[in-house]
Amino acid sequence: MWEDLIHTTNDNNDDEEQQLFDDNIDNEMPVSVTLSTAAYNNFNEESGLWNFKCRSKHSPRLKDNNELRKNIIKRDQWNDSNLVRCSDGCLKGPVLFPDIPDNTCPCGSGWLKREDDDNYSENGLTIHERQRTLTIYTNFAPVKCGIHIRECYNSISKPCRILWDEGDLDCIHVLSRDTAAGDEIGWEFVSMVMNSSCTFSSYCQFKNEMYKTRHNKARFMDQTVFFNFWFSWTSNMKIDFLIPCGVCGYGPKRLCCDGTKVVVGFRNSNYEEITETNQALGINNTLHRRMDRCFLKNLNGIDKQEMINLRTTLDYIARKELNEIKENEIIAERDLLDRIELLKQALPSEVLGSFERFYQMSDNERVAY
Repeated sequence: MWEDLIHTTNDNNDDEEQQLFDDNIDNEMPVSVTLSTAAYNNFNEESGLWNFKCRSKHSPRLKDNNELRKNIIKRDQWNDSNLVRCSDGCLKGPVLFPDIPDNTCPCGSGWLKREDDDNYSENGLTIHERQRTLTIYTNFAPVKCGIHIRECYNSISKPCRILWDEGDLDCIHVLSRDTAAGDEIGWEFVSMVMNSSCTFSSYCQFKNEMYKTRHNKARFMDQTVFFNFWFSWTSNMKIDFLIPCGVCGYGPKRLCCDGTKVVVGFRNSNYEEITETNQALGINNTLHRRMDRCFLKNLNGIDKQEMINLRTTLDYIARKELNEIKENEIIAERDLLDRIELLKQALPSEVLGSFERFYQMSDNERVAY
């Protein structure tokens, strides 16, 4: 685990750190850009998973997770009684750095000095990560924390390094180099959406008012930044959005986004003219093209894979009538009849009679039909 995070320095420190700390997402993208590219960059249609950019690679802790609860209690101590306010209304928080590993470093110099050494420190040796200061939004205030790298005590050659885990052990989701929030912020928004139909903008206003009650200059993150934060936080959960919600099914009952924000700009859309016939494509000469367009909606009590099999059967029947079945696709007659019986059980009652009548017709009857 630790070996994956350990790096060694070289003579060109600036070039190495540029490699270590990728700041491509540090400049928050506006909502319009994020949404217009989401279909292409942030959603994998095959896996059904979102992939919004962020620095944290770990999954958020579940709402009732004990580790999250402990970290929330720890962050509750980040208040005016224990910390000092900066001029911009943020609290000056603690320095965040990697824990000391149980094993020694690859070069053998060690992460700690002996207690009788003049350079001994219980935290070992840490250095500031390119003057990085991370603003962490908590339940009560924005807190500025310095981010440090751990180094071993190799003073002769290249010291070994360990990077901070980008909030994994602290239950923090890090959006960019300088913006983060605890998992509790994501869960609080989810709860407010489910219970009070809260939206992104109203939640940001709510947090702003809460922050201002403690300091008039304290501010919650911008609505655009929070939008990117929440979707990347949700993305890290690796939720399969092709599977229906356990509460809403395929008909969502809660809206967390303002309707004016979640839209596709027409200036970024492409379309093909379909009001005129494209003669070059040609048209299948058949009475039953409509059968190739039939579909089955998902039904309660039938799992996803079974519905896929039923749709495949329906498609096979349609292509069979069009004489489009290849030799390697032919289904044995007995198996096909069994599939048709299962298909009949899933067809809506209003079309079942028509389907049975059509399938039992002779070839001449079908032409007349």
